[in-house]
Amino acid sequence: MQIYFLKIKKNELHTPIPDSFLNGITRKTVLEIAKSKKKIKVHERKISPNELKNFHGCFITGTAAEITPVGNILKNKYKVCDLILDLSKTYEKIVGK
Repeated sequence: MQIYFLKIKKNELHTPIPDSFLNGITRKTVLEIAKSKKKIKVHERKISPNELKNFHGCFITGTAAEITPVGNILKNKYKVCDLILDLSKTYEKIVGK
């Protein structure tokens, strides 16, 4: 599974670089949707636990998870925002759900 964090006001998606996990098809598809179809600025970088409070939304991806919102991590609460729902709907259309 892969985790993503959103800065909604800036329309940005932040995700760790794939240095210790599989850079799988679901991850690549979601990043392509974000960049090409939704014009979301994507940052692939190391993310510190201290930064978690700065994000508004969070979701994970994976073969079974597809796009699944995350409610909280380390006492930081996240919203299931329209951007996550929109990415999920677009993903489902592409994969034929």
